Amino acid sequence: MGTITGIAAIGAGLAAIGAGIGIGRIGGSALESMARQPEHSGMIQTNMIIAAALVEGVALFGVVVALLQGANYTNNKLKVDAGAFGFSSIFLN
Repeated sequence: MGTITGIAAIGAGLAAIGAGIGIGRIGGSALESMARQPEHSGMIQTNMIIAAALVEGVALFGVVVALLQGANYTNNKLKVDAGAFGFSSIFLN
């Protein structure tokens, strides 16, 4: 169980690093755009915040999935379970 927990931690870390890079690029591009066109800074800032929130949501989903997959890996028998909201999750039981 320790190996999969380590792999899950690596997956969660990669999701968080990817989100950090993505949000950094969004912020940098928004600042550059505001410097070039200051009259549109309000609209650019609003779009930047929405985009950053969407990236953060996807990253949070990736972290949760990685940690849940690591926590549910116990045996060598594969089981598919229909989860909430119609999503199916594959885990080992």
